[in-house]
Amino acid sequence: RFGFLIGGAEGTVFDAPFLWIQLMLCLLIAAATLAIVYVYETNIGMYKDYVWEERDIIAVFEHLTELKVIAGLTDSFVDLAAFLLGMYLDKQVDIWWELRHDTMQELINIISSQCMRASVYFPQQTPTSQANKELLLRYGTLSLALFWRDAHEVDAWDKRTRKKFHLDDLDDLVNEGLMTERERELLIKCPVKSQVVWTWIGSLWTKWILDGRLPDASHEMQSDLCGECEKAADRIRSMLARINTQFPLTYTHLLVSITKVLIFTNAVICGYVSAIAIIGHYWYWVAVQFVNLILLTVFYQGILHIYPAIVNPFCDNVSDFSWKLFHARTVNQCRSFFAAGEKPPYVVADLDDGEDVPEGMRRHPAQMPPQLPIVQISSTRMKLFGNQ
Repeated sequence: RFGFLIGGAEGTVFDAPFLWIQLMLCLLIAAATLAIVYVYETNIGMYKDYVWEERDIIAVFEHLTELKVIAGLTDSFVDLAAFLLGMYLDKQVDIWWELRHDTMQELINIISSQCMRASVYFPQQTPTSQANKELLLRYGTLSLALFWRDAHEVDAWDKRTRKKFHLDDLDDLVNEGLMTERERELLIKCPVKSQVVWTWIGSLWTKWILDGRLPDASHEMQSDLCGECEKAADRIRSMLARINTQFPLTYTHLLVSITKVLIFTNAVICGYVSAIAIIGHYWYWVAVQFVNLILLTVFYQGILHIYPAIVNPFCDNVSDFSWKLFHARTVNQCRSFFAAGEKPPYVVADLDDGEDVPEGMRRHPAQMPPQLPIVQISSTRMKLFGNQ
């Protein structure tokens, strides 16, 4: 319940150094305004001859009225800023939610769906079937890894960052076993690496159809499988477009300007009201003004800080999505499908050759017989294929 206090501010808006620097600047402005107003009012201004012990009820009423009027100068401005920041924050969170559940999750769902199909089409535990399933899973997770790399590249503005995340080479993916040297050579100069992998997956399904490894060699099945690959590539393009698109400059400039003017105006008002309150011995006004200044500065600036913190959640910050978590979860999920396809509940294990199989059970997992495609083609086309 109180973990947010014990765990510290890492990964939150309170971890941003600029927020605290701005708060210190606002407190400094308030303190400077307090000192200037106090010296001026007690030596030159209307409080030059003011004696607290000799005050009357009318003087007290006038002082409190003045404090209320000055302290409330920014009330309407606060409401405007709160309204605009509320819409701004709501849109930011909607974008973040869409990236996670409407695009990234759909991409992972397609990878899982294709691996589930492979677990049914290749249920045998033969080396060929195992290799086919693992190749499909590797290409799916490779696409995820390359997408994460593309997202990193959006915010990589210096050589150190590009070197840290291997943005100019693919050696780390080769070392992790997600890519072969031959595949690295094919992708190294490709500008849309994560999307090209789905072309490979579509071509791989087509190859298996032509090799007679699938139970249906029709054009409809090939179109269905390639259609899923198209959807996966579409999701990658949608995510990259989203994290590459900023809010309109006129909107963000106006919003930030309103918030900054409000924050620094509030600091000046805090100093002025506190100075008058000290002269009139209204100490609670001083406390209220400084608490209000601290809270308004921290939380309004914190809302502005949320956008750069979540606009690209595929980087390496504490609050970003974890590539290792998504990778491990996807691999474990798909390999569970493979294991379930190899040993469904109706398969009886460890039966001798002469032993009868119980009714309703099988020795091996069910598999539709593979079909070779039957295509009517002209002799001219046959000659063309024969020369390839």
